[in-house]
Amino acid sequence: MEVDTTIDLGNTLQLLQQIYILILRRMQIFQRTVVEIADRLPKELAVYKLELVILKSLRGA
Repeated sequence: MEVDTTIDLGNTLQLLQQIYILILRRMQIFQRTVVEIADRLPKELAVYKLELVILKSLRGA
């Protein structure tokens, strides 16, 4: 009994493209959030807050 192990490359590529688009959107949202935070805070606090945001995002990834 043979098992069909072929992969539908069209669907696989489409899925990878959708994942890539989702990652890009997340990056854009993250970038906007960082810019908004930095705009609201004095420079010294903005740098500190940026470090915290980056650390939290890395832990969540």
